Amino acid sequence: CELWDLALATSATQRGQRISTSRTSRTRPIRCTLPLCTGTRGPMLCLLLAPAALAAPTGAALIYCDPVGYEGRYFREACEARGVLLVRLWSTPYAAMLSEDLEDAEERAAIQRGCAPAAGEEAAWAESALSGMAITGVLCGSDAGLATAERLQHALVPARTNGLVPAP
Repeated sequence: CELWDLALATSATQRGQRISTSRTSRTRPIRCTLPLCTGTRGPMLCLLLAPAALAAPTGAALIYCDPVGYEGRYFREACEARGVLLVRLWSTPYAAMLSEDLEDAEERAAIQRGCAPAAGEEAAWAESALSGMAITGVLCGSDAGLATAERLQHALVPARTNGLVPAP
């Protein structure tokens, strides 16, 4: 998609690299070939993943808070195609909903282990869990996890945040 080309060129320029995406250029433009880019969420995903193509040698990660719905498969495929780690986390409200009817303590514990870090613990969690990988963005798969996703984005990807505004 065109946004992938634009985002990749912008990211490269910010890192001092030259990548031509002009149609008249002798250099062939980098193209996104994933079927997701034809949908409404495709361009946003391409914008999130573009910096990952030029990430540090330690790799890049994209956080997916409350990974529910059909989009998850497309996000996984897009990340795999670009060598980006897709990190799936549960928000506390969504984890509580998932655990509500579970009788098995091991299943409840597994859900809790997959929860997003608490407020103020994001940086320590990222260093421990992701070993210094560059986090390119945070996606959210549910309304219940939106506050968690925005908090993670604000704490871990400050260049991409628009601030935090708690709901009244």
